[in-house]
Amino acid sequence: MSKKVRILVSAIIIVLIAIISVFAYINQTDKNNINAEQMPNKRSDKNINQCYYKSFDPIYNGDYNYFGEVISKMENQDLIYNIKIDNFEEYKNYKEKWPEMIEISQQEFEKYYCVITAIENTSMQGLVVDNIEFENEKLYISLIKEDDENTYNCISYMIPRKFETDKIITVRNINESEKEYIEGMKIALSNVKQNNSDDNSIDYLTQGKIDLNGETQNSNNYWQDELYFNYKITKDMEEPKWSKFIKLNNNGMYYLKVDKFSEYIKLKDKYNFRDLNYTDFKYMTPYLIIDRIIGATLNISGKYDGNNYINQEIVPRTYVVKNSDIIDAMSTDNKYDVILILIPNNSQYENQFITYENPITISKERAIEIAKEKIKTMESINGKKDFESYGSIKLENVYKNDFPSSDNIYEPNEYKERKYTCWKFSSYSISDPLAMCEIYIDAENGEFIGGKMSGD
Repeated sequence: MSKKVRILVSAIIIVLIAIISVFAYINQTDKNNINAEQMPNKRSDKNINQCYYKSFDPIYNGDYNYFGEVISKMENQDLIYNIKIDNFEEYKNYKEKWPEMIEISQQEFEKYYCVITAIENTSMQGLVVDNIEFENEKLYISLIKEDDENTYNCISYMIPRKFETDKIITVRNINESEKEYIEGMKIALSNVKQNNSDDNSIDYLTQGKIDLNGETQNSNNYWQDELYFNYKITKDMEEPKWSKFIKLNNNGMYYLKVDKFSEYIKLKDKYNFRDLNYTDFKYMTPYLIIDRIIGATLNISGKYDGNNYINQEIVPRTYVVKNSDIIDAMSTDNKYDVILILIPNNSQYENQFITYENPITISKERAIEIAKEKIKTMESINGKKDFESYGSIKLENVYKNDFPSSDNIYEPNEYKERKYTCWKFSSYSISDPLAMCEIYIDAENGEFIGGKMSGD
């Protein structure tokens, strides 16, 4: 090969390498741009559901005067204020005075907008973001108190335009340490207690304490263990999110425990439930019971408290739910029947709901007598017979089983043709507290229908 040919081949190779390098650089630049678009500025700000946020103190020129001007323009919901900043020029005005706000570029404002939430009451200090959700054309920002967090008066947010709305709902949730669990807690409607139809709030009293009017709790028969409200979900309302509910039976009854005020607000907005305040969640918990059979009606047909015998055992307060006659669903706009129950937090009880599998005609006291007699005949595989350290009794729906004749008294065979509403009685061995025997007493006729052993 001549010298000129070798030079020509080398030049071609160099040009090809240069072209490949240019294409590789362009391709990598495109990838970086895509990543930059997916993760704005590769920011370290906290985020929930693609919404970024940053806490800050609104100090300008060493004082809060400008903050006072801004907060007067904000929407106020339960002492939490909010304002929407829709364009970059408006954002710059705030950012110049409050440089600790979240950083949003002019380019990012094409796909995001800004929101600021603020507090001015000392009782609201220490609030941090609990959740950010967009539902039914509303942006829900829920805050919750964290005692270990630094105290800031404001939080700035960068919200995607796909979540853009003028309906911004700010709420405060109550954390578990703020809730009060008190023995004998009672509840009452203020408009009933004060005979004032304009007062829609709820009062709470604890056993033996005096209310603001100097009345002892037990002197007023308006105080209740719980409050019930009936509602209808109509055919034009949104279908409930059944995946969040717990199934009570196979006949369409479900219930939902609403732990957070922010969750209740969304349900209230959808189904026109009664107003509650975030402070109510310190003292009570709402439960929803819904019958999915269109046209059926619901009621609470009974309530039973458990007994605690040993170790201050917490046992359920059981509400028995029953559906009544089914009306002609074609002749009404109503779709589902709903019961809203407000139950005070009580240190004595947990709450559970069951449905009737058979009528309850045997009292709790009579079931205890039957169970105590039956427990005397029980024997574990290790020969323990002293199951007389009584535990608790509660209502449950169970299958009949072949205990104690089963070869496996710890997992006896169940007859699954039907379930029974029964009284489940537990008792422990005096010589071995880890060994327990459970007895099932049919709540309709008092018959022994099964049980099981646990422990050694």
